[in-house]
Amino acid sequence: MYDTTMTAANPGGGDDPDLSRERVLNFMYDADWPVTSKYVGDELGTSQQNAYYYLRQLRDAGEVERLKLSSNVVLWRPLSPR
Repeated sequence: MYDTTMTAANPGGGDDPDLSRERVLNFMYDADWPVTSKYVGDELGTSQQNAYYYLRQLRDAGEVERLKLSSNVVLWRPLSPR
């Protein structure tokens, strides 16, 4: 299960105090194509698992959508332009 603990240093939860939902969403807006959680993690300097955690939060909030291409490939993109 996902760690949903929020602290002052890490208001979004997850295991990376330098990452937030806003930072991931801003990255998604700047991406030219739908991206994988691995790509988001690599570009933002965190793990794929932590990027996935934030992407799921954003999906649950209606900010991004996902398209599952296969059992191992999921693409993410913002639902609306900035």
